[in-house]
Amino acid sequence: MGADMRLARIKAQGVDDFAVASQEADSWTPLRALGVDARTTRDVIERWQSIEQTYAAAAAPSLRDVELACPVVDPGKILAIGLNYLDHIKETGMQRPETPLVFAKYTSALAGPYQDTLHDPHLTQELDYESELAVVIGRPSRRFRWVSPATY
Repeated sequence: MGADMRLARIKAQGVDDFAVASQEADSWTPLRALGVDARTTRDVIERWQSIEQTYAAAAAPSLRDVELACPVVDPGKILAIGLNYLDHIKETGMQRPETPLVFAKYTSALAGPYQDTLHDPHLTQELDYESELAVVIGRPSRRFRWVSPATY
């Protein structure tokens, strides 16, 4: 993605859509307004170069009154790494792992930045908060090697 472009998933006028904006803009241009049909995150990745070129050349309408939605649509996999920073390890009282603790999450765990977190009060009375960082890999990857940092 170009350094001067922002990508988001927005809800405007009752419709969810991917949208782009320049760094300076305070409004979003839906990809549909650019003539781009991107229904999944993979579609956006595959068409990104064309999206940048079309946005730069277009005088497409922009929207200001939007709600940010979940940015990832139809992911192939969601992998998470547990106990990946020292403060969290200390907080849990667990030992620092020698290798990453990798686990999967279901797609139903995805939510937009302002969506409610639903929980069953019969199952838990104490919710914890986290901040998540997503890395989208736009091409197949395999045979990666974990390199443990010298210190956390």
